[in-house]
Amino acid sequence: MRHYNSTKNPQIFRHLYILGVTFLFGLSEEGYARNGFIPSYMGTSGLTGGAHMGYAQDASNIITSPAALTRLPNHFLIMSGFEHQDQYLDSSKAPAGNPIGRQKNGYHNVPIGTLGLNYRLNDKFFFGLATSGGGGFVKFKKPISLPDLTPGYNTQASNNILLGSATIAYAHSPEQSYGLTLLVGYSGFKSNLAKTDTAQTNGRLAKDTALGLGGRIGGMWDINKHITIGSSVSTPVFFQQHKKYEDLFTTPMQIPATFLMGFAWHITSDTHFLLDVKELFYGAARWLRNGQGWRNQTVLLTGIQHQLTDSLIVGVGYNYGQPPINSDKVLVNALSIPLDEHNFMGGIRYKITETVEFVGVLSFTPNKKMTDNGGGGGGGGAGIPVGAATGTTLESKAYSVELGFKVNF
Repeated sequence: MRHYNSTKNPQIFRHLYILGVTFLFGLSEEGYARNGFIPSYMGTSGLTGGAHMGYAQDASNIITSPAALTRLPNHFLIMSGFEHQDQYLDSSKAPAGNPIGRQKNGYHNVPIGTLGLNYRLNDKFFFGLATSGGGGFVKFKKPISLPDLTPGYNTQASNNILLGSATIAYAHSPEQSYGLTLLVGYSGFKSNLAKTDTAQTNGRLAKDTALGLGGRIGGMWDINKHITIGSSVSTPVFFQQHKKYEDLFTTPMQIPATFLMGFAWHITSDTHFLLDVKELFYGAARWLRNGQGWRNQTVLLTGIQHQLTDSLIVGVGYNYGQPPINSDKVLVNALSIPLDEHNFMGGIRYKITETVEFVGVLSFTPNKKMTDNGGGGGGGGAGIPVGAATGTTLESKAYSVELGFKVNF
């Protein structure tokens, strides 16, 4: 079996490690970011598979649907929980891989959380705040490849992320409304990854923070008493450079632009069917496209919610999105493991009092496995010789639980 020496092939390290970490920034918005930078669900939208563009559920929706505020009463939402992830890398069959065999990601349980606040300024204007957090976490016991050149390091990277929003919404009429959101991001990153010359990064697992800014605009329209549609579009969220890791990154972190559109079919006053489409413009982010071979991703989100009694609402949902990487880019994405494809969700809302409501959401992402076909060089992942990553496999599955309360005031 042939192994590549980094002294003769420095681009191996540039793409397996440096750009691999850069990609971790992309995936890491929320540990439960199932299918894309934006979480599949935030708050109560987990009852409907993450779909909410046509039917406002709580103030956390404003991260992706600014106009939602106009359809909601004064309230705040607080939810927390965890995501359990089982993720594996096996690069032992690849000439550029680690012969140790299958390794499991050491980060198993990732904390998740959602906060939201809505306040009616008057009959026309509404103000809201929301945040959702988690992170991207990858940690292996041994180096992901070429262990003889990186003893004791090149094993892990983590990124704690918070994405917050401040929104002003305007109700033009009872049937149509609009919103404008300022997006504020926080990133806390650390790693012990190798540089092009195989030396450990200067950051050496020291935590480094950066802030980011972006924006979103959106609207909601009642077509008739049975159909409501909603749509929004965002700019990228542009981050500061992580100073302690400038030796790893030539460009700052960026969350690419997104577009969402969806509708709600109000079958009855108690039953609502939702369908959303989400487009994530990964291909427009040069550091993702050229380094990791990412393409744009389209995600379908759908669900149905029904009020069983005056106190109890139940819902089930599903979302689907093909992984945004091709099978010749598996090894260069070993530090992000972006394999989520099918996601199943459901939950309940239970009114405890006239103003306090309990919310519980579950999600499950079944196992997905990809094997590198060795296409390698050219385009995304350029610099890795053809065949160097052949046989590398990534696997991922997950489930999550989030519980909390919505309080009207």
